[in-house]
Amino acid sequence: MVNEVTRSYEGSEICERDPIMDLALAKSALREHAKGGKLGQAAIGELYLAGYMGIHLPSPREKLHPTVVTDKGKQRLEA
Repeated sequence: MVNEVTRSYEGSEICERDPIMDLALAKSALREHAKGGKLGQAAIGELYLAGYMGIHLPSPREKLHPTVVTDKGKQRLEA
């Protein structure tokens, strides 16, 4: 669930994708992951796009595997 936005920059169109997960939901998902719970693929993708989590993707057809909660994710958990 990603919100796609097209913007113009110096005459060129740039397509940006911004996560649409709100802060409370992100915090809840990060807590679930920290407790060892499994997250859905959409949640992992949103947390990755928001910069809260690192992922490992062995090949394009395999599932996303969360690897690390980033410093930004740790700050969200503490807030």
